[in-house]
Amino acid sequence: MDNLIGKRLDGRYSIEGLVGVGGMANVYRGTDLKTGNQIAVKVLKEEFLDNEELVRRFKNESKAISILSHPNIVKVYDVSVTDKLQYIVMEYVDGITLKEYLKQRGGALTWKETVHFATQVLSALQHAHSKGIIHRDVKPQNIMLLADGSIKVFDTSTFTVGGETLENLIANNADYAKYAAYVSDGYYHESELASAPSFDIAIDGITMLG
Repeated sequence: MDNLIGKRLDGRYSIEGLVGVGGMANVYRGTDLKTGNQIAVKVLKEEFLDNEELVRRFKNESKAISILSHPNIVKVYDVSVTDKLQYIVMEYVDGITLKEYLKQRGGALTWKETVHFATQVLSALQHAHSKGIIHRDVKPQNIMLLADGSIKVFDTSTFTVGGETLENLIANNADYAKYAAYVSDGYYHESELASAPSFDIAIDGITMLG
């Protein structure tokens, strides 16, 4: 059994179950005991707590994504970074991923569905880009489909740091490029990340093709 399930984080967030496992972090379902709202909590895996570079990047990502506010992006409510535990408290979205939806359909989206979903995804990406944040891991499993037909983009990560663009950061820092490729679950080589916002849009187009 996961050692966080049944625990309270900072005396406020009750952890109730594991809902997702990623390369760097696990995602749990829980309850905000102060508001009574259901939440999702992304927790950096314990084996990475001693890795100063990954911890620093997780902290920076946490701060960056907390500034996003858009109806098609999963909301971030709280961020906690300590030596023993690092987590992000987010909106809990009750739905299925676009990947699951495509599997249920047994085929590609219709053109009307493609336009409907792509418009929302592009709106979310435009908002993130306006804040200096690049997703660069847009894929069906990172897009949540709700019952009303709306979508939520989640797992936002790579971003500008200290006013420096992602393109310059990657060009001047090989270690950062390797890190960025790593946290995107191995889907992309670091050289592919240098196109920044245009890369997000290109991947969004491929995503909609199923």
